Amino acid sequence: NSFADFDTVVAACGGVQAVTRADFSGKTFFDGDEKNQFNDDGEATVVSPSTGVFTDEDGESQNFNWYFEIINQVQYLVVTGSNAQEGIEFRDTFAVTALGGTRGTTGSTMQIKVYAEQSNFTGSDMVRLTGVDGEIWGATFEQE
Repeated sequence: NSFADFDTVVAACGGVQAVTRADFSGKTFFDGDEKNQFNDDGEATVVSPSTGVFTDEDGESQNFNWYFEIINQVQYLVVTGSNAQEGIEFRDTFAVTALGGTRGTTGSTMQIKVYAEQSNFTGSDMVRLTGVDGEIWGATFEQE
């Protein structure tokens, strides 16, 4: 899938909702049995990214960096990292398409669409705007 395909999916879901660093910084979100912890330790910019930890349903953890980036005049949350054991790099571009509950409170939710790129995907070039190697998926983040 291309990033243009991702934009089409996001538009069909109502477009990107405005979110800020404060919506993620220092917060933890669950998507089923998976946990995403966004630390409050950077500026959440490309130059000064913040860090975080993803923990899967098996309890295995993966560190990541996160920041906001303007792509085609739209602000997205971007998560990047690598896994030395598997020899891969990844970049996930998140679009928040809907918010539920009171923002910033326990139990509030974010509907998210993700454009996922990984260096081991078939035909991967990790070039977001011109590549066609990304996966598109959705998630619901519930704040802890």
